[in-house]
Amino acid sequence: RALEEDVVYMPLDKPSELAVAIGMTVRRSMGGTSGALYDIFFSAAAAAMKGAPATSPATWLAGFKAGIASMSRYGGASEGDRTVLDALLPAAEAASKAITQSAGGAWAASVAADAAEKGAAATKEMVATAGRSSYVPVEVMKSVPDPGATAAAAWIRGVAIAIA
Repeated sequence: RALEEDVVYMPLDKPSELAVAIGMTVRRSMGGTSGALYDIFFSAAAAAMKGAPATSPATWLAGFKAGIASMSRYGGASEGDRTVLDALLPAAEAASKAITQSAGGAWAASVAADAAEKGAAATKEMVATAGRSSYVPVEVMKSVPDPGATAAAAWIRGVAIAIA
Protein backbone atom coordinates (compact mmCIF):
# COMPACT_ATOMS: atom_id res chain seq x y z
CA ARG A 1 0.00 0.00 0.00
CA ALA A 2 2.81 2.42 0.85
CA LEU A 3 4.37 1.96 -2.58
CA GLU A 4 1.03 2.68 -4.25
CA GLU A 5 0.81 5.93 -2.32
CA ASP A 6 4.42 6.97 -2.95
CA VAL A 7 4.75 6.00 -6.63
CA VAL A 8 3.43 9.36 -7.83
CA TYR A 9 6.54 11.00 -6.31
CA MET A 10 9.05 8.45 -7.62
CA PRO A 11 11.43 9.10 -10.54
CA LEU A 12 10.31 6.19 -12.72
CA ASP A 13 12.73 7.09 -15.52
CA LYS A 14 15.85 7.06 -13.33
CA PRO A 15 16.66 3.51 -12.18
CA SER A 16 19.09 4.33 -9.40
CA GLU A 17 16.95 7.10 -7.95
CA LEU A 18 13.86 4.90 -8.22
CA ALA A 19 15.59 2.13 -6.26
CA VAL A 20 16.55 4.67 -3.58
CA ALA A 21 12.96 5.90 -3.40
CA ILE A 22 11.56 2.37 -3.14
CA GLY A 23 14.12 1.60 -0.45
CA MET A 24 13.02 4.66 1.52
CA THR A 25 9.37 3.61 1.29
CA VAL A 26 10.25 0.08 2.37
CA ARG A 27 12.35 1.40 5.26
CA ARG A 28 9.45 3.55 6.44
CA SER A 29 6.62 1.06 5.99
CA MET A 30 7.82 -2.55 6.14
CA GLY A 31 8.82 -4.01 9.46
CA GLY A 32 10.69 -7.08 10.55
CA THR A 33 13.55 -8.87 8.91
CA SER A 34 11.97 -8.66 5.46
CA GLY A 35 11.86 -4.88 5.66
CA ALA A 36 15.53 -4.69 6.54
CA LEU A 37 16.50 -7.16 3.81
CA TYR A 38 14.51 -5.30 1.16
CA ASP A 39 16.08 -2.03 2.28
CA ILE A 40 19.48 -3.67 1.72
CA PHE A 41 18.24 -5.06 -1.62
CA PHE A 42 17.19 -1.65 -2.96
CA SER A 43 20.31 0.12 -1.69
CA ALA A 44 22.50 -2.35 -3.57
CA ALA A 45 20.27 -2.12 -6.65
CA ALA A 46 20.58 1.66 -6.63
CA ALA A 47 24.37 1.49 -6.49
CA ALA A 48 24.50 -1.02 -9.35
CA MET A 49 22.22 1.07 -11.59
CA LYS A 50 23.87 4.46 -10.97
CA GLY A 51 24.08 6.33 -14.27
CA ALA A 52 22.67 3.44 -16.31
CA PRO A 53 19.91 3.98 -18.87
CA ALA A 54 16.31 3.24 -17.88
CA THR A 55 15.55 1.93 -21.36
CA SER A 56 17.93 -1.03 -21.11
CA PRO A 57 16.67 -4.27 -19.58
CA ALA A 58 20.29 -4.97 -18.63
CA THR A 59 20.20 -1.97 -16.28
CA TRP A 60 17.28 -3.35 -14.32
CA LEU A 61 18.75 -6.85 -14.30
CA ALA A 62 22.04 -5.52 -12.91
CA GLY A 63 20.15 -3.83 -10.09
CA PHE A 64 18.06 -6.92 -9.43
CA LYS A 65 21.13 -9.17 -9.27
CA ALA A 66 23.03 -6.74 -7.03
CA GLY A 67 20.05 -6.56 -4.68
CA ILE A 68 19.82 -10.34 -4.48
CA ALA A 69 23.56 -10.68 -3.82
CA SER A 70 23.40 -8.16 -0.97
CA MET A 71 20.29 -9.73 0.48
CA SER A 72 22.04 -13.10 0.49
CA ARG A 73 25.30 -11.72 1.87
CA TYR A 74 23.74 -9.77 4.75
CA GLY A 75 20.86 -12.16 5.39
CA GLY A 76 23.09 -15.22 5.43
CA ALA A 77 20.79 -17.39 3.28
CA SER A 78 21.32 -19.01 -0.08
CA GLU A 79 19.25 -20.90 -2.63
CA GLY A 80 17.61 -23.99 -1.15
CA ASP A 81 17.32 -22.58 2.40
CA ARG A 82 13.54 -22.05 1.97
CA THR A 83 13.65 -18.27 1.90
CA VAL A 84 12.81 -15.38 -0.40
CA LEU A 85 15.96 -16.23 -2.35
CA ASP A 86 14.28 -19.38 -3.66
CA ALA A 87 12.03 -17.11 -5.71
CA LEU A 88 14.50 -14.31 -6.44
CA LEU A 89 17.42 -16.37 -7.73
CA PRO A 90 15.44 -18.35 -10.33
CA ALA A 91 13.78 -15.10 -11.42
CA ALA A 92 17.17 -13.47 -11.98
CA GLU A 93 18.45 -16.48 -13.90
CA ALA A 94 15.37 -16.58 -16.15
CA ALA A 95 15.52 -12.83 -16.81
CA SER A 96 19.23 -13.07 -17.56
CA LYS A 97 18.66 -15.83 -20.12
CA ALA A 98 15.84 -13.87 -21.75
CA ILE A 99 17.95 -10.71 -22.00
CA THR A 100 20.90 -12.69 -23.37
CA GLN A 101 18.54 -13.88 -26.12
CA SER A 102 17.71 -10.23 -26.89
CA ALA A 103 14.28 -10.36 -25.32
CA GLY A 104 12.75 -7.05 -24.28
CA GLY A 105 12.17 -6.00 -20.70
CA ALA A 106 8.51 -7.04 -20.68
CA TRP A 107 9.31 -10.58 -21.79
CA ALA A 108 12.24 -10.84 -19.38
CA ALA A 109 10.00 -9.71 -16.51
CA SER A 110 7.32 -12.22 -17.53
CA VAL A 111 9.70 -15.20 -17.57
CA ALA A 112 11.23 -13.95 -14.31
CA ALA A 113 7.76 -13.95 -12.72
CA ASP A 114 7.11 -17.49 -13.98
CA ALA A 115 10.41 -18.66 -12.51
CA ALA A 116 9.78 -16.86 -9.21
CA GLU A 117 6.37 -18.50 -8.87
CA LYS A 118 7.84 -21.91 -9.61
CA GLY A 119 10.67 -21.28 -7.13
CA ALA A 120 8.24 -20.17 -4.42
CA ALA A 121 6.06 -23.24 -4.96
CA ALA A 122 9.14 -25.48 -4.72
CA THR A 123 9.81 -24.26 -1.18
CA LYS A 124 7.02 -26.56 0.02
CA GLU A 125 9.45 -29.43 -0.49
CA MET A 126 12.39 -27.76 1.23
CA VAL A 127 13.59 -27.95 4.80
CA ALA A 128 14.13 -24.47 6.16
CA THR A 129 17.69 -23.78 7.25
CA ALA A 130 17.48 -19.99 7.40
CA GLY A 131 14.89 -17.29 7.94
CA ARG A 132 11.75 -17.36 10.02
CA SER A 133 10.62 -20.68 8.57
CA SER A 134 13.55 -22.37 10.28
CA TYR A 135 11.68 -21.88 13.58
CA VAL A 136 8.47 -23.55 12.38
CA PRO A 137 7.92 -27.32 12.74
CA VAL A 138 8.54 -29.23 9.49
CA GLU A 139 5.06 -30.80 9.57
CA VAL A 140 3.47 -27.34 9.46
CA MET A 141 5.63 -26.13 6.58
CA LYS A 142 4.87 -29.06 4.30
CA SER A 143 1.46 -27.63 3.49
CA VAL A 144 2.55 -24.11 2.51
CA PRO A 145 5.31 -22.45 0.50
CA ASP A 146 7.67 -20.01 2.17
CA PRO A 147 5.82 -16.71 2.74
CA GLY A 148 8.78 -14.56 1.76
CA ALA A 149 9.28 -16.45 -1.49
CA THR A 150 5.55 -16.24 -2.21
CA ALA A 151 5.55 -12.49 -1.59
CA ALA A 152 8.57 -12.00 -3.86
CA ALA A 153 6.88 -13.96 -6.63
CA ALA A 154 3.81 -11.75 -6.24
CA TRP A 155 5.70 -8.46 -6.56
CA ILE A 156 7.76 -9.75 -9.47
CA ARG A 157 4.50 -10.73 -11.22
CA GLY A 158 3.20 -7.25 -10.44
CA VAL A 159 6.22 -5.68 -12.12
CA ALA A 160 5.75 -7.94 -15.16
CA ILE A 161 2.09 -6.93 -15.45
CA ALA A 162 2.91 -3.25 -15.01
CA ILE A 163 5.45 -3.16 -17.84
CA ALA A 164 3.66 -5.52 -20.23
